[in-house]
Amino acid sequence: MNLQASKSDHGLTLRLPEEFVRRHGLQDGAMLQAEIGKDGSLTLKPAGWDRAAFAAELDAARASLPPSRASLESLRGAA
Repeated sequence: MNLQASKSDHGLTLRLPEEFVRRHGLQDGAMLQAEIGKDGSLTLKPAGWDRAAFAAELDAARASLPPSRASLESLRGAA
């Protein structure tokens, strides 16, 4: 598979073929892990799941939600 490199603000951008994107379920902003071999080869694969990052994302989302009716009733019952 050949990839086209294009100049960007901070270096070069590699364009991934649509088939690769579809096969791996990638979307704009997806994280990929890149490995450079001793022979200079470049290997790309979808980045692994980061449990700590996911937990932090959930905590941030939870903090931004308004209190629900059920949680308010629970607080009132405890008072």
